[in-house]
Amino acid sequence: MYLFGGGHVGQALAPMLAQVGFRVVVFDSRQELARPELFPGVERVVQGDFSHLDRQVSPTAGDYVVVMTPGHQNDLEVLTQVLPQKPFYVGCLGSRKKGAFLRAELARRGIAQEQIDAIRLPIGLDLGGETPAEIAVSVAAQLIQERSRRLGGRKKGGCPG
Repeated sequence: MYLFGGGHVGQALAPMLAQVGFRVVVFDSRQELARPELFPGVERVVQGDFSHLDRQVSPTAGDYVVVMTPGHQNDLEVLTQVLPQKPFYVGCLGSRKKGAFLRAELARRGIAQEQIDAIRLPIGLDLGGETPAEIAVSVAAQLIQERSRRLGGRKKGGCPG
C-alpha cells in the first residue's frame, strides 16, 4: 500500500492501515513530513520528488495506491507515473472539480481511459466526515472493503458486523 502525501489525513490514515494489516509505504516530498515518527507502524517512509517516484518506489499491479499530495500538480505527477503500472486500487483525495481537472489532464497525457475511470476520486466511503481522522476512517473502510472483495469475502472468524 503506497500512500503519497504525509499531511494531516495521511498521518491519520497510515497508522490505521498498518493496524488493519496493510504494509504501508509513505512517500512525501516535504522533509518535515517524511519522518517515520509521524507514521507509527508503517513499513517505510520515503522523502523524494513526486516527479521521479521510480528513483525510490515502484508500485506494481498488486498494490494499493492512495494519492493525497499537497496540490493538484503533485497528484497529477503521481497518477501519471503509477497508472501505467495498473495497481489493484488507486484512490485520490479531492473534490469533484479536482477530479475533473485530473481526469482531463491524464487523458491529455495519453493515459488510457480505462485506467482513468478506475481512479476512486473522491476517495473513501461517503460517511459524511470532515476532519482528517474522519476522512481517514472513510478511506480505510473503502480499502478494507476492496481487500475483502479481492480476497473473496470475509475471513473466517472475523467480525460479522
